[in-house]
Amino acid sequence: MKPTDLNELAQTAEALQQREYLEQAEITRLADTWRERLSLQATEEERFDVCDASGELSGVTAPRWLCHLLGLRHRVTHIILRSPQDLLVLQVRSPNKADWPNHIDTSVGGHVRAGQNFYQAAVEEMEQELGLPSDDLASWLVGGRLEPVGEPYVRADYRTGTPPFRNSQVNQLYAGQLTPRGLPQIHFRDGEVSALYLCNPDEAQRLVTEGERAAPGLTNALPRYLNTSWSLNTS
Repeated sequence: MKPTDLNELAQTAEALQQREYLEQAEITRLADTWRERLSLQATEEERFDVCDASGELSGVTAPRWLCHLLGLRHRVTHIILRSPQDLLVLQVRSPNKADWPNHIDTSVGGHVRAGQNFYQAAVEEMEQELGLPSDDLASWLVGGRLEPVGEPYVRADYRTGTPPFRNSQVNQLYAGQLTPRGLPQIHFRDGEVSALYLCNPDEAQRLVTEGERAAPGLTNALPRYLNTSWSLNTS
């Protein structure tokens, strides 16, 4: 990318972050402009709802790549599961993942597509990443559902590059306990997960504190989980 493009990107991103309201026509125009400059194909694009810091929707949607190019705030869901023996069931990210390969992460994590709510996305991601069928939650999840852990929280990070990566998320964490049938039913359906990492909360905290193997999703979610009754033996 030309230095002038990088400067324009930075100025546009900063201006958008200071705006209270966005217009769909403006987002569409920005997408058309930067799609051409980055030589992207206008194929089917995964779209996210743009939201405020509390997760409330703005009524505007944007392609995934544009959200990460300009730092448009969007929603992400994470899940921390416990085994029947009260161990945390964390995932090891695939070595083929572009971001944080081979790192230990929450049990499940993924973006919320436009039109979904946090819970719908959590259940869908659980089926995609761990192979647990969304139409039979009661057979593998104690109580038959996930429970929200606290309120949505903001996470933001920036990575240099051409183009740079601006990530502005509102995350909702969920928790649940697997039934004896649920744990052996896990299989890595979409290839994003390479293994499970079962550990007690103290070991998980050590991973986050040392930082070398913990993905940012786990680093941000674990303290919130440990500050609730979900980190205790409630079975």
